[in-house]
Amino acid sequence: MIILNFNTLPAQDLFIIERRLVCWRALKSTEKKSSVSPINPNFNVLDYSRTEMYSHLLGIFEKLHVLDTLETTPSELLDFLIDVDSSYINTPYHSFYHAVDVVTVLYYILNDLGADQYLSETDIAALLLAALCHDAGHPGYSNIFQVARKTELAVRYKDTSVLESYSVDITRHLFQKHRLLGRLKAENNDASEMEIRFTNRVASLILSTDMVRHPEMLDHAHRLGAMLTACYGGSGDMCTFSSRKDEQFLFSDRDRLAFSEVILHAADISNTVRPWPISKQWSDLIVQEFFRQGDAEKEAGLTVSPGMDRDQSTQAEISLNFGDLLVKPYYEALAGLLPGARALLNILATNRRSWEHLRQSPDPPASSFFNSPPPPLLRLPQATRSKRMLGGRWRRRVTMATGTLVLPDQQYSNRIVKRERYRRSSQVTMQSFCPRGSLYFYPRDQHHRCLASPIFKDDPPQLDWQLSFSLSKTPLPSSSSDATCSSASSSSSPVLLHPHTAVSLGQE
Repeated sequence: MIILNFNTLPAQDLFIIERRLVCWRALKSTEKKSSVSPINPNFNVLDYSRTEMYSHLLGIFEKLHVLDTLETTPSELLDFLIDVDSSYINTPYHSFYHAVDVVTVLYYILNDLGADQYLSETDIAALLLAALCHDAGHPGYSNIFQVARKTELAVRYKDTSVLESYSVDITRHLFQKHRLLGRLKAENNDASEMEIRFTNRVASLILSTDMVRHPEMLDHAHRLGAMLTACYGGSGDMCTFSSRKDEQFLFSDRDRLAFSEVILHAADISNTVRPWPISKQWSDLIVQEFFRQGDAEKEAGLTVSPGMDRDQSTQAEISLNFGDLLVKPYYEALAGLLPGARALLNILATNRRSWEHLRQSPDPPASSFFNSPPPPLLRLPQATRSKRMLGGRWRRRVTMATGTLVLPDQQYSNRIVKRERYRRSSQVTMQSFCPRGSLYFYPRDQHHRCLASPIFKDDPPQLDWQLSFSLSKTPLPSSSSDATCSSASSSSSPVLLHPHTAVSLGQE
């Protein structure tokens, strides 16, 4: 029986979760994992409900022995999962669904491509938790935009891996709240030291998802692949390393961390190596987020980030550049580590032909999804443009979900990535652990509208702002303390205002 401490779910949902967990445990007891694995590149988390995603995650964590490693129960882990879900904002792309998708692809890499043989069970537990939390609190506006508008987050984290650092702090908070790591085993019986080491490992993994570290991840993949090639040798015999019980592996602890970072990054950029229907769905979502940021940059008087101008870029061009310049070289290096990854390169090539067909189409299908106006943004004084421009030899700038990567014309790797700096962001959140300067929401006169008051520690005046767009109606866990209110810009039926929804506001 599942009993939650911090959250609540309907009895029917708990029954569904328990039933599916039983099915996963049946798979866990089988020996031939490749023949029974329920997850492959065709698996689409976007087809799942919230309840189904919770049971899906519990099953993955059960199958990969994470519950045993942490010595936790399904009830405790489910409680944690619900809170992680609540920490994500309902953005087009960087949502809880993206986090679950990254965990799902990691399961495939570990289970089907054989990556688990190079990692300890503690490594795998840290890897999956990092994947689950790596974009927690992401507002749908990139690090570049945060630095550009000098947001409170950018100031707090000194313009360095802003959103990743924020996700790390959220993760630490949730670890402490749920005491998820309190029973980790340590060789010297120092549980507190083990908890600190584990948390730091998760933090390192989350920080490695910053796109500016893509060249570093590529170098790691090449280096580790060369190590494996040397181990195989001319005879083709693989290097021998001892069993998992002895905690001795082919890779050192430092190399296992690098290996974990490599496959986490591979999962994070895996949308283009998925079958076309799934790849196209994720592309639709990220392009919506890109164009929304581009519109905000125009409104603020900033230089529009590459690939984010709806008047200059097309979805096909964005996807082709991303696949050709980033994904293909990276997955070629990954195939040197895990030969089974070559099958994903075949999918990438197939998808490229589909994008080429769309690009060459004389009348590409237009979608209101991309052409609809963005939600109004909080109006701030116009920022001056950044004077820190890119050097002449840094010619190619490729935008992806986690930021903009600058590539030279000839050399792809072994370069320091430079980023343009921008100004203050107008994106606001309403999380219980919001940074100073974010908005906290208080429903008033629920039958007519909801108001929000910005609260600043150093600024006594409290100004009221009126909600001016329709909130997302994505199904949310019933445990959230929803407040019912009507959108001020529409006379439509009431919507649910989730306490962790990111919104843009207009002055009343």
